[in-house]
Amino acid sequence: MSSEPGTPAPAPGQPVTPAPAPAYSAAAPAARPAATTSWGGMAARVVVTLIGAAAMIFSGFLDWIASRSVIDLGISMLWKLTPHTGRYFFTTVGFAAIAVGLLSIVGLAPRGGWLTRLAGALGIVLFVLFLISIYRAPGNFGVGTLRAGPWVLVAGSVVALIGGFLGTRPPVWQTSAPTYAAP
Repeated sequence: MSSEPGTPAPAPGQPVTPAPAPAYSAAAPAARPAATTSWGGMAARVVVTLIGAAAMIFSGFLDWIASRSVIDLGISMLWKLTPHTGRYFFTTVGFAAIAVGLLSIVGLAPRGGWLTRLAGALGIVLFVLFLISIYRAPGNFGVGTLRAGPWVLVAGSVVALIGGFLGTRPPVWQTSAPTYAAP
């Protein structure tokens, strides 16, 4: 078969002429620079995340409302109107705060920092849900009745959220177009 229309096919036993070379030459693939993370950025990420996690874990043992420890408040108070005491430690708001703090420490393992950012955001969500439940609860509760616990939680959550953004490696993409040579 012929590669161009209108050209007769070669006779049987005749050699076939190769197709002409393309009018351009592809450049060699460009070397991609290695993405590096500075040790200072990674150390800052670890330190800031650990400070935020320590604050979140510590908030799980503080008083949150008018001399009531958060390990006495059941987790269902975040979505129900009437707060009740947690029957077991694993069913309290304090355990949720401690678990979010531990999740931010585990978030140091992936190098992207997404798990630490998620833990910081979950801590902020826990704080907001707690504020909403205090506002909706019957009685004379308000922001003035809050003790140090929820404020330490939200401060630690913000610090952990910031720590999740430090020391991450941005993806580096480099492409090169083919170079054209004159015919």
